[in-house]
Amino acid sequence: LDAFPAERHAPVWLEAYEDSYRDDVVRKITAHRGTLPETSERPLAQVAFCIDVRSEPFRRHLEQAGPIETLGFAGFFGIPISHRGFDTDESLALCPVLLTPSNALFELPRPDQADALASYASGSRWKQFGAQLFHDLKHSPVASFLLVDALGLFFSARLLGKTMLRRPYRTLVEGLRRWFVSPVATEIDVGADTGPPPKVSGRPTELPRGVTIEEQATFVENGLRTMGLTENLGRFVVLCGHGGNSDNNPYYAALHCGACGGRPGDPNARSFAVMGNSLDVRARLAKRGLALPEDTWFLAGKHDTNSDRVTLYDVEDVPASHHDD
Repeated sequence: LDAFPAERHAPVWLEAYEDSYRDDVVRKITAHRGTLPETSERPLAQVAFCIDVRSEPFRRHLEQAGPIETLGFAGFFGIPISHRGFDTDESLALCPVLLTPSNALFELPRPDQADALASYASGSRWKQFGAQLFHDLKHSPVASFLLVDALGLFFSARLLGKTMLRRPYRTLVEGLRRWFVSPVATEIDVGADTGPPPKVSGRPTELPRGVTIEEQATFVENGLRTMGLTENLGRFVVLCGHGGNSDNNPYYAALHCGACGGRPGDPNARSFAVMGNSLDVRARLAKRGLALPEDTWFLAGKHDTNSDRVTLYDVEDVPASHHDD
């Protein structure tokens, strides 16, 4: 020990500490081996989350809540796409940075949303006008000083609500936003189309629009086989992407899904669910030896890892036989 240089002590102590910690964890896990009864009963649902440590606590509690299995899969769910959201002017690559999207998908209003669209358009125009006016005043050499005095009280109330009364403030803001800009029910259009791009804001994408039925079947098959979901599927297979929310964070992308290039993964989840519910896709999967139960329904969701809130998408399409579930 006297001949052991002091500058080499720290790495040895650190490695010893890590070894003892790891041995303790493995010993505790091993002690539970065989304590859970093995069952082949059909679960209500299998829920696939992103392989992200922020989803693991939620997965653990969800499994304890009922007959639900959870799985881990890369958050883009094996579907590299270029996605353009509703009323946005930019297409985003939702896939790992090492991949290049080969298909463009659009989020479009549902066919029955004509009235909601008219109300949304009116509120959205006023919202954009107000945002642009505030931006111009804030950057004006003269008006910026007056703006602080005129709106300082309102910003104080906002700061107080977001700091001390977070839940009531959030409820109030969400209610006002929905009253001012009516929400529009949307869907992801995954069907291949050789015609012109849909009429959405922004420049049209140069990638092929939509995905062919054969490609859809391949995406779904690869995803299910990778997750090991080839038998005993529940009444629901939920694809749960994830993302985060922040008001002021320079590392905002880190709150989202790394497998989606630092963006939320819910469009990928919605795309997978639409493909999985397609009867044409299921027919092709059956020919490939992957027959899905007729009552299995694919459902998409998004896990907000900052608040642990989960939003389910396209619930309008869930059949009546699954409403209680």
